[in-house]
Amino acid sequence: MSMNRPAVAAALVLGAALFAPAVAQEKWERTDWIVRGGVSTVDPKSGDLGLSPTARLGVDSDSGFSFDITKMLSEKWGLELFASPGTKHSTTSDTATTSTPFGKVEPLIETLTAQYHFNPTGTLRPYVGAGLGYAQFSGETPAGLSLGRTWGPTAVAGVDLGLTQRLFLNASARWVDMGSKVRFNGN
Repeated sequence: MSMNRPAVAAALVLGAALFAPAVAQEKWERTDWIVRGGVSTVDPKSGDLGLSPTARLGVDSDSGFSFDITKMLSEKWGLELFASPGTKHSTTSDTATTSTPFGKVEPLIETLTAQYHFNPTGTLRPYVGAGLGYAQFSGETPAGLSLGRTWGPTAVAGVDLGLTQRLFLNASARWVDMGSKVRFNGN
């Protein structure tokens, strides 16, 4: 299983926080922080791992809690740490005609991105960023299924919409490209 799209969905963070508060002020200062919490959907790319000559490993999407913290380094530049610890994915053994439940896996996806904020003092505050992502896994079942830790490039695009001077709604999309080593019974 390749992590190309799981991250693409940790990426489709339609939340790193939809309906999330962001701490901000009218004028940015070096000490400003933005804190967001919300719901993210992780949608892994699946079908890359062959379980047999006719069966591939499938992985479903899941949504869960996510959060991010951005430290503003200047008026327009920030450094963001994002984490999506709350997703659990069912795996299946997929053939041309059937899909059989296979097991579960729980990824923890984290990213560190440098961000550029286009309009940091406006009501509508779009931003983009690029950086590095990391994923580790736990809860792999059945016994014998293991996913290796992995690193990869990441990008984010989002917008904060000011409700008050210090409270914002946020919507963002995140792409994380990771390729984890997957083993089943040592293969």
